[in-house]
Amino acid sequence: MLTLRPRHWATLALVSSLIPAAASAAAEPPPIRPVRAGGLAADVAAIILSGQQGGDLPLAAIAAPYPRPEGGLTVPVSIEIDAGILFDYDAGVGLDGENRGPEKLEIVAYSLGEDGISIQDSLIQAYEIDPDRLASSRRGLRFVAEVGMPRPPGTVRVLARLRQREALGVLSLSVDGEANLAAAPSTL
Repeated sequence: MLTLRPRHWATLALVSSLIPAAASAAAEPPPIRPVRAGGLAADVAAIILSGQQGGDLPLAAIAAPYPRPEGGLTVPVSIEIDAGILFDYDAGVGLDGENRGPEKLEIVAYSLGEDGISIQDSLIQAYEIDPDRLASSRRGLRFVAEVGMPRPPGTVRVLARLRQREALGVLSLSVDGEANLAAAPSTL
């Protein structure tokens, strides 16, 4: 039989006070969650195919292509965005000082042929980001996407866009016929 002595009461009170907090934390949605992308906007496709680079949303990416058994390459791309770009850490607000709700981030990647206009593969991912909850972690954002390149060499073009802020960044990664690294920081 278990006997509770007064010295155990404080431990029992601490543990019982943590149970509701843990349960409410588990019920909270994560600070970043995937959402429906809703298709690719014509302006985004035009920017990617135009060959432009830079923008007001600095990002960096690295590609690590590897050969497919059936030929061509699979190209995983790691995309990074500094969290400081999204919001002011101390205030939990946007850089413009406005309190905002969740921000929608879209990541688009196109695998283009050697001519720079023939599309070999593409993807679009969308995420809802809660800046207030993400600010407490003081970490940036990293996304990994994968596109195919059936006929290398070519280029992987990456675009990241914050819908509410109307900010975007674009960069280009050259991929040759070999499995090797290709990297590009933003060029602002």
